Amino acid sequence: MAANIEVILFCIENSPINNAAKNLNIHTINIEKHRKYFDFSKSHKLGKLFAKKDISHIFIFDNRDLSTGVLAKIFSRKNPKLIFQQQMLVVKNKKDIFHRWHHSYITQWISPLQILKNQVLQYTTIPENKISVILLCVDISDLLRQNNIISKKEASVQLQINPDVTLFGIVGRIDKQKGQHFLIEAIKKLRDENYNVELLISGEPTKEKSGEEYKQYILQLVKELNLENYIQKR
Repeated sequence: MAANIEVILFCIENSPINNAAKNLNIHTINIEKHRKYFDFSKSHKLGKLFAKKDISHIFIFDNRDLSTGVLAKIFSRKNPKLIFQQQMLVVKNKKDIFHRWHHSYITQWISPLQILKNQVLQYTTIPENKISVILLCVDISDLLRQNNIISKKEASVQLQINPDVTLFGIVGRIDKQKGQHFLIEAIKKLRDENYNVELLISGEPTKEKSGEEYKQYILQLVKELNLENYIQKR
């Protein structure tokens, strides 16, 4: 409970988010994995759960859950407000009947950047008054406390990084859209020009098969370019 608001996380059992929520003592309800579009059976079950728990707001942050969330909102018969937090670029036209219908049930759309809001306005029919820009932020106050501040040398030792190199890093899911291969090729060019640089890649592959395939591709690319000693994967 926070500010008299109860938060319930609906998620798949043993999923990473479910396990993390349990460790934080967040109230969870396990649901079945659903199809991306028009999974009426699973949506109906979820809608009944929403009604039973008297859910007033639905918060969705994965577009693969949006269709199910819309249908569950309809099946709940209590008309909860639906809030969607954008995670991805919108680069294709989504003004067709299918997307217009889905988007009409969204109460508020949250974009993490102004440029992403502009894309939503360009490629969808969602009105501007339903779109808010809210930055994705992390509270680093604890990290900045004096007793937590360590030197660059100490940090390098803890992270097992050579303190005498210029280190580049990329944090995010391992996916072709993130462009890890581009950075690997750039490191190769810089080292060929005698720049003392290294690269740290942090993240897990996208859950789909393509994510693991891309991970294997960049690992092979590192070998082919003889960069094993200059690129780390965490």
